[in-house]
Amino acid sequence: MKVLLINGSPRPDGETQYVLSIIEGVLCEHGVDVEWFQLDKAPVRGFVH
Repeated sequence: MKVLLINGSPRPDGETQYVLSIIEGVLCEHGVDVEWFQLDKAPVRGFVH
C-alpha cells in the first residue's frame, strides 16, 4: 500500500508538516510506503466553467 501525504500549508516547516511527519512515522512502522507532496511549491490553477 502507498499513501500520499499532501501538505497544502504555505509554511513547509509548520505545524501541518509536523503532524504529517508523525502520521508518516506510524504508517512506515506498519509497512506502508509514503510519498510527500508539498502543495506550496506547485502551481495551482482553478478552472473556469
